[in-house]
Amino acid sequence: MSKDQIVAAICEQATHMLPAELTAESAHDFLQHIRTLAREEDHARLVAQIYAEAAVSPALAALVQRQLEDLRQAVAALLPHRKSADAERVAEVFVALCHAYTQQLAVRGDPDPAPYTAALMAIIECDEGAAGHRGFRKTPACPTPASRCGVAATGAQRIQGSMASQMPLHTSLT
Repeated sequence: MSKDQIVAAICEQATHMLPAELTAESAHDFLQHIRTLAREEDHARLVAQIYAEAAVSPALAALVQRQLEDLRQAVAALLPHRKSADAERVAEVFVALCHAYTQQLAVRGDPDPAPYTAALMAIIECDEGAAGHRGFRKTPACPTPASRCGVAATGAQRIQGSMASQMPLHTSLT
């Protein structure tokens, strides 16, 4: 198997790992699966190396760009209740945030997925407000399933103190 084939196989894994629907529990489980791969197979460091190589290799960059586009399309398809352009914007940020979590796993070791789940849910649950203004709901769902959440509270309370709690409640996505 060539290096490009190995990289292609690794890149394709993310699309196949996506949940069937985007809920707080499935997003948490998705990030937990990424965390497990990082622990058991050093997957996050391998992905970091692939991205570093893609920065200087046009052929590898094209492969990674195709994989990212496939992943964004798969995420957008999980948002059938959204207008196409809105689903694409949400998918863009969803993929970027998951990639950021993977990079944190590669560099920091074993960060908790809960703040990332909260941020993903804030993005997914974005409402379209008055006059087409898109903003975050004031009380997003708890990012961690109740069975795993030490705080039986709303998402806004759960993510207090995290970077997500510092986001304005009506941040424009356009």
